[in-house]
Amino acid sequence: HFGVHLDTETFKNLKEKLIENNVKFINEPYIRFKNKELEQETMFIEDPYGNVLEIKIMKNPNLLFVLRE
Repeated sequence: HFGVHLDTETFKNLKEKLIENNVKFINEPYIRFKNKELEQETMFIEDPYGNVLEIKIMKNPNLLFVLRE
């Protein structure tokens, strides 16, 4: 799948537009890793070619590319 990280306002606007236009979610928007440093709101949709898109915002975006063991 392909993932994209958005800023909070863009994510909120996109989520509202997807819902208003009855876009089918693979996974509806939900909070992942609640109350953890990697907490994020994420949603999964499919593009017209069958590619899965993960769209998310992170509570601590500076940790997005931090390597973990």
